[in-house]
Amino acid sequence: MLTPKLIFLAHSVTFSLTFALAFSLALIFPASAQTLLSKPEFTNNSDLVKPNVMLTLDNSGSMSDTITFNAASNYPARKDAAGNPQAPSSASATACNTWVANAATYDKCRLWHSFYRTRMDYAKTVTWNTFFGLENKLRVGLFELYQTTPRLNLAPWTAAQKTSFYTQIMALTPTGNTPLHETLNRVGTHFASASSVSASDTANFSGEVSCRANYHVL
Repeated sequence: MLTPKLIFLAHSVTFSLTFALAFSLALIFPASAQTLLSKPEFTNNSDLVKPNVMLTLDNSGSMSDTITFNAASNYPARKDAAGNPQAPSSASATACNTWVANAATYDKCRLWHSFYRTRMDYAKTVTWNTFFGLENKLRVGLFELYQTTPRLNLAPWTAAQKTSFYTQIMALTPTGNTPLHETLNRVGTHFASASSVSASDTANFSGEVSCRANYHVL
């Protein structure tokens, strides 16, 4: 039976989004249950039936709100599509020159201005930095508020899918309100579709894999 599991991340950046995402992914892949989640219990086949992980990243209007710079916080650089730390933007140099008084704070300010200045910036940076390091043991897709179909279809977490995921995440812009109920319904409907249970990534299975686990990270 296809029973999607919802992992809800609150509409706030006052808590650590890094921790929240890490905790969510730990629920999907607990060390003691990884085999049960990755393989159907009724077979000894060595192929993994990779679980689906559909992410809906909040891009409602309030995600354009600014997050105040905090000199006591750490601001890791956002990785690029290949996983390399990006350099701060040139605009951050001009802005931070007028705001900070010492070199250590200046460097932090530039990272904040480039990758964490708004809620949307913060969410993109933490989401991508977290997801990039995942192994190819799951299928990942991206949903957007207001959309009736995925922004990025579920597919194995290959290098190509990572690149597509990065491109789509970075293209999100804040707009409108937060239709959570409608989005949950749409993702649930998608999980019931043929593309969600496709066996295309399991060489020794054919047809649909009804035992595939489904997770929605919202």
